[in-house]
Amino acid sequence: MSNNELDRPAPAPAAEISPTFEARLVTAQDSAITPAQADEVFAAGIDIGRLEAMDFVATIATSSMLAVFENIKKSKAWRHLHNPQSGDGRHFSSLEEFCEVKFGKSYRRLRELSSNRNAIGQEAFEQAERIGLRQVDYNTIKALPAPKQELIKEALEEGATKEDLQRALRELAAADQKEIESLTARAEKAEEAAESAEAQVARKDSKINELDRKLNARKVVAYTDWPEAFKGLIAQAQQAKRELLNAVDALAVIRQDAMQVQAESPAEEEVLGRAWIALADEMQDIFAIAGGKLEKEAQVFDNTLQAVADDHREGSK
Repeated sequence: MSNNELDRPAPAPAAEISPTFEARLVTAQDSAITPAQADEVFAAGIDIGRLEAMDFVATIATSSMLAVFENIKKSKAWRHLHNPQSGDGRHFSSLEEFCEVKFGKSYRRLRELSSNRNAIGQEAFEQAERIGLRQVDYNTIKALPAPKQELIKEALEEGATKEDLQRALRELAAADQKEIESLTARAEKAEEAAESAEAQVARKDSKINELDRKLNARKVVAYTDWPEAFKGLIAQAQQAKRELLNAVDALAVIRQDAMQVQAESPAEEEVLGRAWIALADEMQDIFAIAGGKLEKEAQVFDNTLQAVADDHREGSK
């Protein structure tokens, strides 16, 4: 072998061709096309193969970026890193600033991407990113019941296209809406039936009370100074009113104190959010229970003491 042959550069590796275009190339070669047209098909296959490779690399980069983001967020190591854009070598002042500089994305967007991946799993997430799902599509998936979410995950893992997936999401969301409307209608009918039953009971109670009042009016009883005798009951009612108003004021103070608390970091905001949810649930239970009891007692009051008092007011005129 001559020295010239040793100095000759090795041939460049052949470019990869997209499998889809490779199949088309074979078909084109079998067809009656010119060599120039076959070369054009071959070049297009190489370009599409490069594009698919870039999409694959971008998807892998997103997954890797999320892993780094979650580790940095958990460890809070960003506090000890220098911001290269500061000019004075200072550390990053916030996780938001770190995300903008190092990842080129906002903290909110990275949190959305992380939530998307956690909701549907790594494999389905990579396919979803590859086909270009929008955040609104992810939100629709998260809003679906668990069994329907599994159907979407399976479709993504099997390589569903963006159009197929969005059509499936529309159909599932429409089915959910119909189910919600059906359940709402059934609940409204049940509520109407319950209200009708309660109205019948109230009418019967009112009639019984009226009969009792008329029967007692016919009885001969010794005179009693009832206004004087009722002073104790009136005092108890006034005390109950003060305690009720004090309890409502205490709830208002608790709510105001809770709303004045502010998180100092995204991590603390997440923990604070759980505390707000727990307090809101507790206060909601208080309002529901107290409101229900007050409403029921008010109905009984209207049909008993208030009815008797109104009758006596009319009779005294």
